[in-house]
Amino acid sequence: MHNIIVVLGFGWPYIKKYWFRFYVGVAVGLLFAASNGLMVSASALLVSRLNPLPAVPATEASAATPSAASESGSQESQGWKDFQADFWRLVDRWLPRTGTIPTWQQLFGGIMLLPLIALVRGVMCYLNSYLMAWVSHRVVCDLKHDVFNKITALSLDFHSHVTRGDVIIRINGDTNSLNGCLSLGLSDLVKEPATVLAVLCSMWMLDANLTLFSMLFVPLCVIPTKLLGDKVRKASRMATTSSAETNSIIVEALDNMRIVKAFGLEEQQNREFAKATAFLNRMGMRMTQSKALLNPILEVFAAMGVSVVIVYVIVAQRDMGVLAGFIFALTALYAPVKKLGAIHLYFSQTAIGVERLIDILSRQPSVQECPNAAPIHRFESSLRLHQVGFSYDGRVQVLDDIHIDIAKGQKIGLAGESGSGKSSLINLLFRFYDPTQGTILWDHVNIRNVKIADMRRQMAMVSQDTLLFNVSIAENIAYGRPGSTREEIMAAAKAAGAHDFIMAKLNGYDTMIGEQGKQLSGGQRQRIAIARAFVRDAPVLVLDEATASLDSTMEAEVQKAIDALSRNRTVVSIAHRLSTLASCDTIYVLKAGRVVEQGTFDELILKGGAFAAMAAKQGIHRPLKTGTAAAAGAAVPAIA
Repeated sequence: MHNIIVVLGFGWPYIKKYWFRFYVGVAVGLLFAASNGLMVSASALLVSRLNPLPAVPATEASAATPSAASESGSQESQGWKDFQADFWRLVDRWLPRTGTIPTWQQLFGGIMLLPLIALVRGVMCYLNSYLMAWVSHRVVCDLKHDVFNKITALSLDFHSHVTRGDVIIRINGDTNSLNGCLSLGLSDLVKEPATVLAVLCSMWMLDANLTLFSMLFVPLCVIPTKLLGDKVRKASRMATTSSAETNSIIVEALDNMRIVKAFGLEEQQNREFAKATAFLNRMGMRMTQSKALLNPILEVFAAMGVSVVIVYVIVAQRDMGVLAGFIFALTALYAPVKKLGAIHLYFSQTAIGVERLIDILSRQPSVQECPNAAPIHRFESSLRLHQVGFSYDGRVQVLDDIHIDIAKGQKIGLAGESGSGKSSLINLLFRFYDPTQGTILWDHVNIRNVKIADMRRQMAMVSQDTLLFNVSIAENIAYGRPGSTREEIMAAAKAAGAHDFIMAKLNGYDTMIGEQGKQLSGGQRQRIAIARAFVRDAPVLVLDEATASLDSTMEAEVQKAIDALSRNRTVVSIAHRLSTLASCDTIYVLKAGRVVEQGTFDELILKGGAFAAMAAKQGIHRPLKTGTAAAAGAAVPAIA
C-alpha cells in the first residue's frame, strides 16, 4: 500500500490535469466491476432454473410461493414485495425452466442473457483501459518534459557529477516504468478491487455463511504477494543502477570510438559491457522469478477455495444454483485477485523510479536567479572581477583573489598552464557557477542581481570543443539567435568564411550534419560555431582556445574569421598558442588559481617571468610586432 500511495501521490498533480477522462475511466471501471457481479448472479439464476421447483432461490421463493420466507416478508414493505413479484414475473417471461415448454421469447432470453452481460462487460473494460492509458501516456509525456526541463535548468555542478547514462534512465527509463504502471496498474486498481467487492456482494446474496468461510483464504494470498513485492523492489533498485551504468558504457564507447579503435580497446569495452549486462540480466531474472511465482501460488489457493465450496455444498445439501454461482464467483475472483497481486509488484517496481524522479524534480540549481533580478538590455561599460575566489567542492581552491577589469571594447587574454583556472574563470563569467568569494560586476552591478538569460544573451562563446547538433547547418547557426532569418544566417556564414563550403554541400544550408557534426571536418565545425557567434551579435565574445585543435593551415583560416568576429567587441580569450594573444590589450597570467602577471604581450615577454617562460617553450623569445603576428595567428613562425 505504501508503494501505491507514493506512486499515485507523485502522479496525481499530473493526472488531475486530465480529470474528465480520468473520472470517466473510473466510472466505466466501476460499471465493469458491477457487470462481473451481475454475471455471477445471472449464472446462478440460470442454473437455478434447472430445478423444476419454483422456490429454489430464497428471493424467488419469497415472491413465488407463500412459504415461511413469505411470512417473514410480512415485515417488509409492500413496495418491496411488489418489486420482487414483478421481477420474478419478468424472469419467468424471459427465461426457460425445467419442466415447462419454453417459448421463443424464453429461448432467446436464456441464450442471450449471459452474452449481453458479457458484451457490456467487454465494452466497459475496453473503455476503462483506453481512457486510463490515454491519461497515462499524457501524464508521462508531461513528466518527461518536466524532467528534461529540470535537468537542463540545473547548474553545471550537477552535470559534472552525474553520468549521461543515469540522466537517460531518469528521462526515459523511470518515466516509462511509470507509464506502464499507470496505464495497466491504474486501470486495474480501479476495476479489480471494485470487481472483488461486486462479486462478494453477489456471493453474499447467495449464501452469507459460505461467503465468510471463503474469505478465510484471502490472507493466504496477501502474504506471498507482500514477500514477492519486496523482492521485486530490491531487484528493481539494483537493476536501475545497473541500467544507468550500461547506458554510460554505451555512450562513452560511441563518443570515443576513434580512441577505442586506435588503442585496440574493443575487447575491453566488450568485457565491461558484458559484465554490466550480465548483472542487469540477473536482476531481471530475479524480478521475473518473483512475478512468475505469484500465479502458481494464487492458483493453488484458488483451487483450494473451489474444493472447499464444492464439499460444503454437498455436505450442506445446498441448491445447485448456489454451487454454480459460487464456482463461477470464485473463478471470477481469481483474475482480479491475481491482478491485484500483480499491481503490488507493478507499484513496488515503479516506486524505485518514482523516488528517483522525486529526487531530480526536487533539486534546485546551485546558481539561483534573484527574485528581483534587474533586466539587462546591453553591455554598457565594464566587467569586473573583484577578489574572486572559487572552489568546486568547497575544499580545493581553484581560483583565489582574482582582480580583473575588462572595459567595453577591450581585448583581454588569459594565459597559464593547464589547471591554472582559466576555464573556471570563464565559467564564472557566464555564471555557470557562482564564486565562493568576491564579486563579479556587470556594468557595476553584481551579476547575482541581474537576469541570467539577459546577461548570457549579451555573450557569445567559441570554444575548442565545438559541439553541433544533429540538425541542418542553417539550424545550427540559428541556435546563436533563435528566430534568425535565412539572410542573417547566410550573412553570418559569409563573415565566418563558411559560406563556400556550405554551398558545396548537396543540400547547402539544409544539409544535415550528423550527431555532433561528424559529417564536417574540424575546421568546418569551428567555422559553423563562429557563424553561430556572428549571428548572435553579442557585445561580449569569449574565445576558449578556439583554434587549439586545428592544424596550422586550418588555424590560420579560422583565425581570420575570429579576428573578424572580434572587431568592435569586448573579447576575453584563452589561447594555447600564445602568439594569438599578441593583439590583446591586457594579458592576465594565471598560476595555481592566482594572477601572477599582467600586461601587454610585449611587456610580459620582456619581463621574463612566467609568461615569457611559456612563450619560450613555443619558440617565442622576443616581442612580436603587435598586429602582424596577431593578424596571421599561428601561421606566423615564432621568432627565435
